[in-house]
Amino acid sequence: TQIRELPTITRNVYDLVAVAGNVSGGKVADGEEWTTTTRATGYAINGQRASSTNILLDGSANNNEFDTTVGQNIPLDSVQEFSVVTSNFSAQYGRATGGVVNVLTKSGTNNFRGTGYEFYRSDGLSTNTFDNKANEIEKGEFTRHQLGFSIGGPIKRDKMHFFSNLEYIRVRSADTVISWVPTPQFIAASNSATQAFFSAYGGSVSPSSTVLTRGDVSSIINATGTGPFQSLPPGMPIFTRVEKSLPLDAGGGDPQDDYQWVTRVDFTLGNSGQLYVRYALQDQQAEAGTNSRSPYEGFDTGYLNKNHNILGSYTRVFGSTFTTQSKVTWNRLLGDQPLNGDYQPTLYMNPTTPVTLQGYRVTFPGYLPWSPGNAIPFGGPQKLLQLYQDQTWIRGKHDFRFGGSYVNIADDRTFGA
Repeated sequence: TQIRELPTITRNVYDLVAVAGNVSGGKVADGEEWTTTTRATGYAINGQRASSTNILLDGSANNNEFDTTVGQNIPLDSVQEFSVVTSNFSAQYGRATGGVVNVLTKSGTNNFRGTGYEFYRSDGLSTNTFDNKANEIEKGEFTRHQLGFSIGGPIKRDKMHFFSNLEYIRVRSADTVISWVPTPQFIAASNSATQAFFSAYGGSVSPSSTVLTRGDVSSIINATGTGPFQSLPPGMPIFTRVEKSLPLDAGGGDPQDDYQWVTRVDFTLGNSGQLYVRYALQDQQAEAGTNSRSPYEGFDTGYLNKNHNILGSYTRVFGSTFTTQSKVTWNRLLGDQPLNGDYQPTLYMNPTTPVTLQGYRVTFPGYLPWSPGNAIPFGGPQKLLQLYQDQTWIRGKHDFRFGGSYVNIADDRTFGA
């Protein structure tokens, strides 16, 4: 009940890590700024890196091991239990030095029960950003729909039960991105190789009437001396500002279509055995501009995730003092950040971080123009097989647990660099 009713703006169960103890919003250095990390669940536990968190689904691995993020999300209405172990966790978990986040899915009961729901948010209750107001730009628009249903009940009373939950997340969103691009006059004053690059890849761009002259730029960067740039006429237009509306997060998340589905069947095998199988699916497609965006046409790209997680678990009770549990898990996480057509080079002003003038980034043609350390295409399937076995033996006042886990990870990924 608490999981269902706590105010989570995204209805993402992993956001509830924030309510645990010894947890803080994970921060990472991004150039000269500190930003919130996307590693693991987005939170640092016990002062460790966010990527030191082990993420489990029904006690089995749910990690994207390449970038240490959540393997796949599941609908909130399919969650039965949620736990965050922040200290003194036993060796059965492995991997983690920071904490363990475990999500358990619901099972059916002897009664048929179901839910139907829709959660809706829009920009009607949001205000414009300070930056948009300062530039007299309309506020970004977004609508977010989360709708779904769940149903569970008996297949055979006291013997077999099922539970299924399907959710669809639909976000449509756009906001204005402001950047500086070189003027035709500045390009014409550059060398022939630069002119050839802009001729081949510059594409179409829609500049505004706001420009920075050579004198403006020299003043902003406090340029002195008599170099080639300083020798240009002070009144020559160097950069012109572009205001482009793009499909990006304006308050409701990335523009996307995201389907999440969980189905589980439980079997009661006599008085001493319990077996269940569970399947989880996530199929997410984000719009072009959510991954790579540019004021130049042709460099807006999106991303997709198609994830599967299958689990079988068998628990056997041998009397009142000895219990065994066996699990087998297979998951396939496919993430892809494709190009928009052919390979094309990207030109950067700085090899490490973007350059800004008056708070807006200078942009040249190419993919990911503000991230010199990254490139696309990126992605590919990660397949994980986990076999898990443990025993619990109660001996007087003592509780002994022993067992083991075998994990095989196959990561077949293209990494743009």
